[in-house]
Amino acid sequence: MGRARLCPKFEQPTTVGARVDFKKLHLTGDERVLDIGCGDGKVTAEIAECVPRGRVVGVDSSAEMVGLAQSRYPSWAVRNLRFQQADANRLPFEREFTHVFSNAALHWVLDHKPVLRGINSCLVPGGKVGCCKWAAKGMRPMSYA
Repeated sequence: MGRARLCPKFEQPTTVGARVDFKKLHLTGDERVLDIGCGDGKVTAEIAECVPRGRVVGVDSSAEMVGLAQSRYPSWAVRNLRFQQADANRLPFEREFTHVFSNAALHWVLDHKPVLRGINSCLVPGGKVGCCKWAAKGMRPMSYA
């Protein structure tokens, strides 16, 4: 069974927690945001609503999840939003984003060093990172850098 079929079971708690957490980034409307582990795109699309003059890119390692996100939020309908398949260990961006966000995804990564190097490469100087993780007792607080 693919992640796309499992996702709705967990959508509500992770979505609610993510909504609270990405609002802590204090987006003003023109930021460029990368969402690592975008899953079905729901939270990524909400971030895009908060940056009408900016842009948002959601990445996920699962082609199935990226396809689901693209079908739910097509680029012709949400012009500042796109999705693409990418591995968090090998992010294909260079100094493109003012913010990197990840909700309930990075705890699946075994070695965080390549992810952190990739995040650093993705960010413009002075960029911000916000991450939160899912744990047995629920969402853990967001970490900022």
